[in-house]
Formats: sequence, C-alpha cells, structure tokens
Amino acid sequence: MEPFDIHTVWPQCVAAIGRAMPNNNDYHSCIAPLQARVSDKNIVLYAPNQYIFDRIRTTYLPLLETTIRQNSPQDLGLRISLQVGVPPNETQKPTSSPASANDAANPSGRPPKLHAPFTFENFITGRSNEFAFAAAKQAALNPGTSYNPFVIFGSTGLGKTHLMQATAHAVHQANPDAKILYLHAEKFLSEMIKSLQRGTMEQFKTMLADADVLMLDDIQFFANKERSQEELFHRFNEKLELNKQVILTSDRYPKELNGFEERLKSRFTWGLSVGIDPPELETRVAILIQKAQQAQLDLPQDVAFFIADKIQTNVRELEGILKRLTAHAKFTGGEIDLAFTKSALKDLLTIHTRQVSIDHIQTMVARYYKLKVQDLVGKRRLKAVARPRQLAMYIAKSMTTRSLPEIGRAFGGRDHTTVLYACQRIAELVESDSDLKLDSENLMNMINN
Repeated sequence: MEPFDIHTVWPQCVAAIGRAMPNNNDYHSCIAPLQARVSDKNIVLYAPNQYIFDRIRTTYLPLLETTIRQNSPQDLGLRISLQVGVPPNETQKPTSSPASANDAANPSGRPPKLHAPFTFENFITGRSNEFAFAAAKQAALNPGTSYNPFVIFGSTGLGKTHLMQATAHAVHQANPDAKILYLHAEKFLSEMIKSLQRGTMEQFKTMLADADVLMLDDIQFFANKERSQEELFHRFNEKLELNKQVILTSDRYPKELNGFEERLKSRFTWGLSVGIDPPELETRVAILIQKAQQAQLDLPQDVAFFIADKIQTNVRELEGILKRLTAHAKFTGGEIDLAFTKSALKDLLTIHTRQVSIDHIQTMVARYYKLKVQDLVGKRRLKAVARPRQLAMYIAKSMTTRSLPEIGRAFGGRDHTTVLYACQRIAELVESDSDLKLDSENLMNMINN
C-alpha cells in the first residue's frame, strides 16, 4: 500500500476541486476553509460553520467524494463534520485562563476557552489592520468605557477572532478576576436551543449576565433568528447599562447585516466599528515568516515573497499554503527553495490566479471604458467617469465578499454610503437601460474568464 499523508493528498484534492467548480466564489467561501484529517479509515472534513456544512452536504459532497477517490492512494470513506472554534489539527492547547464567565451556570458544559496564541504580541500589523489593532488595545485598557460595543468586521481569515481574543487576554492580564465569556454565534444559538428544550433558560441568561466581557464571534449567523435576536437584544442592553464590555465580530459592516432588526443593528453601531482589510504584501510576508518560525521552519525570504505575491486573500489561506509546502517537503525530502515551491504549489497557485479581486475589477472596467484606473479611484465627477466607477463598485459588491467600507476604501477612500448608493443605482439602471445591462454582463464575463 502506498504511503498516505493527508497533508499532501487533501491540498491536491482542493486544487482539483477548484479546477472543476463552476462557481469560483463558492470555492473560496466553502471549499478552501475546510480542513481534513484521517479517522477510522475515513477522511473527515471539518466545516468551520453551519452554512459551509450545509452547503457542502447539499451541493458539493458528490464532487468531493469523486475527487478524493481519484487523488487518494487508499480506499477511504468520506465524512463531513461541523467543527466550530479551534481547528481540529491545532496541536497547541488553549490555556485554562481566562475561562468562561460562570461554568456552573452553563447548562451544557464549558463554553470554548480562549486560544492561547491569540495575543497582541502575536498579531502582525500593517496598513490593513493597524487601526483595528490600536482600537482593540484601547478597548482592553478601558473595558466597558472606551469603545462599547466594539465591533470588528471583515472577510474570513483576516484576524478578527485573533484581535477579539487578544483583547480578552489583555483584560485578563490586567484583572485576573474579570469574568470573560467567548462564544461563537452558532454556539450561542445551540446553547439557547438546548436551554429552551431543557427549561434552563434562566441558567443560560445568568451565564451571559455574569460576564464582565462578552465576546460573540461571527454575529452574521444570527440573521433571521428572531427569538435569538430578541434574547441578544436584552442581554446587549444589560451589558451596556452596566458598562460591561461587549466585543463582536462580523463578516460585514453592522449596517449591512441582512435579516437583523433595525434596533439591534443600531445598537451594534453605538460604540466603535472597525474594519480589517486583506493584508498588503509586506504584511503577508511578515505573517509567513512568523508562522514559519513558530513551526521551526527555515523559510527563505524569496520564497516568502513569492507566496505572499500570489496569495492575496487572507491569513488563513497563507497558513494553509505554508502547511502544504511543509508537508510536501517532508513527504518528498525536498529542500524548500523557490524552484521547489513553484513546483509544489503549482495547482493551488493556478486556482488563486483565477480569483476575483477589486484591483482586477478596476483594471477590467477601466480598460473596457478606455479610462485609467486612477480615474475610477479619483475625485472626478464627470458622467463619463462616474457611471463606470459606480458600475465597478456594483460589480465588486456582486463578485467579491468585500464589505461596503472595504470597497469604498479601494475606490479612493469613499464612504460606505457612497458605495451603497452606487450599487442601488446600478441595480435600478440595469433593469431599464439595455446598454448598461449589456456592459455589466460583458464585464462580469470578462472578469470571470
């Protein structure tokens, strides 16, 4: 039987799936975040949230099964599991402090503890995240007073959870008696449902009420959950009235959250909302070098620059690429240099060159209308420039996962309300203006190809 290494086989499968998938956005949002390990003659795929878990089961499971069968040297089964929180292959265990707000009050056991490496000292800063980093440190110095609530928003894998938990670690260091509670939104939902079923809602409320710092991760999962939003609304008000810190993360600016009551979205913006953008090249290089050092890996600088230049999305994908490279080197006995890296990562890098970025959209729109990219990001308001600029914003919102503030920053630092107006205006015009509709369709096809 051939030697089997899941760290080598799974990235090969991911690359093959990326080539076969018609929906490039689904690849990045649903396939890339999956993690794999072998258990009882099965490859187990771990989905980080319920949405990805359901999407894989209903749409992509047959494709995954076929691809794994073609790339695996062993006849293994396939299972998918929901794994919220610390990834299943994380070897470093979280510390015992800071812990839950009140373990005895939790009706179904201890909620997840904080992840030990998620500290301010281990967070690499750059232009994309320096304001969020500074705000988090300020919130930690004055919990409940400086920024309350404190909301960190941005796309997947940019460090929102790291900053949130780093704030909690700093609060605990300054005040070891502080009761700190971290819950992923899905954990909150599941605990609440169990409490309703068991008649232990008062214990659930007590657990939340006792926390001096309440952290809720990925609040977008509360969308359309009316009963949970009602409970969140009341607990939220209690915290603010008592000057107890609330920290939230979301994949988008709070005002953009769909399926939420307006009164709740309004409260989310009472304090400070800060966005994290994808890291720029220098920050990506620094992150790669730091991760390599933590793994006791000698990563040449030219290799770090090569990877960082190709992978421009998020920190999580950078880590995944580094793990793939390390596993490939161990499996083949090869030395990690630039030539080895290009060969080992060829399939994955091919997929990443196909991904849609705001820079690429701006380039294609400018070329289509015979403008300069600087025209699209500049201040000129001539109709010949303003309409293509609005269309570019509309396409960016349609074809990427970037939030309105992120898109606004990419278009010369414009406010998110400007981007929202542009998107709404273009959406109206494509229904009545056949020429603009054709331009939009042509551009989307060009960008996808």
